[in-house]
Parts: sequence; C-alpha cells; structure tokens
Amino acid sequence: LRAERPAADRADDAAAAERVAEKAGQRLAERGLAGAKVEDIAKRAGVSKGAFYLHFESKEAALKQLVESFLARTQT
Repeated sequence: LRAERPAADRADDAAAAERVAEKAGQRLAERGLAGAKVEDIAKRAGVSKGAFYLHFESKEAALKQLVESFLARTQT
C-alpha cells in the first residue's frame, strides 16, 4: 500500500508543478512546441528533467494545462 504523504509535501509538489508550468509557458512562447526542450524548461524551473516528468507526461501535457488554466481564469 502507498502511504499518504504529508500535506506539506503535497503543497511543495503543487508549487513545483506551478513553477514548471510557468517556465514551460515561457519557453513554449519563445521557441514553440517543437523548439522547446524539456531540459531547458526543467533548468529554468530549477528541477531535474525527471521531475518535469513527475508533473507532466510531455510538453504537450504542460501546454494543455496552461491553456486550460488560462481559459478557466478568463471564464470567471
């Protein structure tokens, strides 16, 4: 069985995911989907490439989350 992680750890994960998404958005805006590299995004976010993949399956998944987040903010 997988033990429940402390709330502080989950909050840190959420903050890291937000940071990675923000940096992904910046890099995607600069280089486009094909030109943006996961390594560059991870470096800008201060995480490893592996940590990027803990939060997102791919660059496309990060972009999808960014778009969904933007749309949610504009519809309120």
